[in-house]
Amino acid sequence: DSAGLALPSGAAVDGVLYDAAVFDPNDTMGAGVPVYLVDGNQIRCFSPKGKEEDGAAVVPSLLTASTPEELDKAEAEAAGGGAAIALPPGAPLWAQALIGLRVNAEDAAMMDTSGL
Repeated sequence: DSAGLALPSGAAVDGVLYDAAVFDPNDTMGAGVPVYLVDGNQIRCFSPKGKEEDGAAVVPSLLTASTPEELDKAEAEAAGGGAAIALPPGAPLWAQALIGLRVNAEDAAMMDTSGL
């Protein structure tokens, strides 16, 4: 889809993450990658056949980050495995997470599309 086209060359989506409370299996049709449901602080796998798999947590910890500094800390904590990092919408943090680009506050304000 168009989100995948925005990735840098050679990068790929390894899976998609949905909030279990509002998850609609129709959103995953043709995803072609694993689908995970966030329920509280656990992440469970959802099978492509539309049925939850055994329900076991596939990632025991979900970290969040809303600033570049929080992302640095979360990435360091997740580096040993066993954790996933959830990011809010917004180009600056995603640029840092995907390609390591640090965006200063002034440029981040210019990239803000929340008011559109």
